[in-house]
Amino acid sequence: MPRRALIFDVGGVLLRVPPHPQQREWEQQFGLADGAIDNALWGGDLSRRATLGQIQPDEVWSQLGQRLGLDAGQVAFVRANYFAEEYLDPAMERLLRSLRSSYRLALLTNAWLGVRPVLTEKFPLSQLVDEIVISAEVGLAKPDPAIYHLTLARLGVAPSVGRTSIMPPSQATGLPASRCPRHGEYYIAGGSSR
Repeated sequence: MPRRALIFDVGGVLLRVPPHPQQREWEQQFGLADGAIDNALWGGDLSRRATLGQIQPDEVWSQLGQRLGLDAGQVAFVRANYFAEEYLDPAMERLLRSLRSSYRLALLTNAWLGVRPVLTEKFPLSQLVDEIVISAEVGLAKPDPAIYHLTLARLGVAPSVGRTSIMPPSQATGLPASRCPRHGEYYIAGGSSR
């Protein structure tokens, strides 16, 4: 029987961040509008460039400070605390452990350079999967089909659309995919191992 693969997203799926009520307090303290930090960080080209590995995280945070008029201490505070409460979803950890013997597993994340130690040292994700693909390290990002094909190649599994009836095709990639209501997005591909 051909090996199958499951590809999981990381942020909001495996790693969760509880709501940030304190973030609004930071914004008030710094004289910013509601949502200003998130908007500056994720709403423009800054995050996109970091996600593709075109700028280093230090530059992201520096530019964030410039855009919001924050001093170096305020930027350092936001940077140190923004992901401080991130945690590995225990149900997802159990799911990965249960799937490990039946599937080739990969994590595929749109993330900045420098995130690998978080995924392999802070959290035991490298023990749960066969591959971790980080957009900034490969210069590709979801939903570009090339990053999914790269991930499958690293898993040694050829893409095979329509080989499964449990997940509908993803319009963005042409690969079978599903959105799990509780756990976000994951992808499956069946095919021959290489």
